[in-house]
Amino acid sequence: MLDSTSPIHQDPPPEAPQLKIPTPVLEVVQALSELGGGAWLVGEGLSDALCDRRPGAYQICAATPIESWLARFPRAVPTRPAEGLVMIPTASGPVDVSAPREGNHVLGDLARRCFTIHAIAWNPVSGEWLDPFGGLADVRAKRLRTVGDPASRLAQDPSRALRVARLAGQLGYRVDTALREVLGKTLRPLTPALRLQVRRELMPLLLSPAAGSGIELLRSSGIEALLVPEARADSGTVIEQLPPVLALRLAAWLRGTNAAQVLARLRIGRELAIRVQRLLRHHPIDTCHTSPERALRQLNDDDVAALFALRRAELDAARTRSEQPAHRPALLSPAELDRLEEKVLAARSAAAAAREAGPLALGGAQIMQLLGCGPGPQVGRALAFLASCVAENPECNTRDGLRERLESWAQASPPANTAAEKNPEKKSGASAAW
Repeated sequence: MLDSTSPIHQDPPPEAPQLKIPTPVLEVVQALSELGGGAWLVGEGLSDALCDRRPGAYQICAATPIESWLARFPRAVPTRPAEGLVMIPTASGPVDVSAPREGNHVLGDLARRCFTIHAIAWNPVSGEWLDPFGGLADVRAKRLRTVGDPASRLAQDPSRALRVARLAGQLGYRVDTALREVLGKTLRPLTPALRLQVRRELMPLLLSPAAGSGIELLRSSGIEALLVPEARADSGTVIEQLPPVLALRLAAWLRGTNAAQVLARLRIGRELAIRVQRLLRHHPIDTCHTSPERALRQLNDDDVAALFALRRAELDAARTRSEQPAHRPALLSPAELDRLEEKVLAARSAAAAAREAGPLALGGAQIMQLLGCGPGPQVGRALAFLASCVAENPECNTRDGLRERLESWAQASPPANTAAEKNPEKKSGASAAW
């Protein structure tokens, strides 16, 4: 059992970093220290602070009984009381308090942690640092190592393999060779409990600045094949070029896969899963429909912007590799994609303006009668044309005004193979009826 006289305690850090810890968090440390036994900032929260990154939550290790914490902080919430875990809310966010995992000293807690960068402790009250495994040097070197044997540490919690990729993507850590070699050998098939842990690691990874390096790490270790079978080789590159929008980056990762199955297996929330699948149904925006502006009516502006961003990133990745995507016959140039986007946005803008102006004075049946044609694409084009006319000049939205414009439009772009061509008398009779 470790204690304060163990050799592991004899190697102090070469220099004490100056950290900017929020006052409310320091006040919790001070209050817990006054209960006796000392209180230490530990874990990922301290590691984030050392990287000058705002932690999602701070962790404190205190040797006093959990009952004393709850008595001192009435708003504290026991999260796992049997394991001695309590969450204390503060003005600077939640603070997680735990008891030492081994013995009655913080060194026991550090010895059981997975990564050296998290096996560091700092007592803000006394100013003392504990760094028994060289974690401070690893933080400075951006190096990710385990405390002890990597295979044993990852086997204790298979989701730690995902944490390696997440830390590489979020903070740019370089993975130690020994850790990299065993990375893909410990992740078991996803159980319900493991799915939750995996999702907690994957979502921050996808949103991280260097998500591509994390994805590539999952691929090289074989983990990606377990999570997202048949993911495309350019996924990491494409994801990293996209805005940090979770649905968009998930869609980029799931291109060409059974997305519905993967989303269900990872227990992705219903609303997020629906949006991801909606984006994939319309991707790639330039080839999935003969009339993108018509097909995109069911999408909102954010979805349209996401689809163009995804296609740009995909095409850029293909050009970077000097490759032609096997699933598409040709690459669009950036200028061609820009023109398509302008066309789609103009059509959506015109449609929105027309909706604000009210229903068209001519309906589909009247347009078919005037054009002498049946239901089909020609009617849709005519309706889109009239909508754009009304968007530009709402006062023309009358029966006679739209008829005049429609006749001019029909003469400039006559329909092919319509009933009017087969029976000219029908068209002239219909026009006379107006």
